[in-house]
Amino acid sequence: MPTITLKAHYDGEHIVLDEPSDIPLNAPLLVTLVPQPASPVPLTPPPPKMDYMARLRAIYSDYVMADEEFDDLLKNAQSGVENDLC
Repeated sequence: MPTITLKAHYDGEHIVLDEPSDIPLNAPLLVTLVPQPASPVPLTPPPPKMDYMARLRAIYSDYVMADEEFDDLLKNAQSGVENDLC
């Protein structure tokens, strides 16, 4: 017999299927109980993505440097890494 998933409930005495099934009479079964959540779990949206420069600015925000100087420094560092990868 193939593995199938059926919805059921417990009536205090027996597990009762909530839908029709073609299970043969007295078929030996292995029952695994997995509680169904009462309501769907809300999905938490992922944090907004920051571009590479914004992430570095956030990490190194303690250093005092003009934005233009910082951008130049990062661009030079980034171009050096890209050249090393080629």
